Amino acid sequence: MCKERFGLSFKQAAELFRKFNVPDFIEKCFGIFHVEGDDAVFEETKAYLLAKGASL
Repeated sequence: MCKERFGLSFKQAAELFRKFNVPDFIEKCFGIFHVEGDDAVFEETKAYLLAKGASL
């Protein structure tokens, strides 16, 4: 979803996630994420990336 909404290629999205350690963020937040919808998880991930200094 991030790839599509940010207009990135798969490679660019993977590099962005790797650079800002998004998989660890998602793992730490899984307790709440598994009960939220995709849009809510996307918004939380977007906010995390922006807080970390990503230019989206």
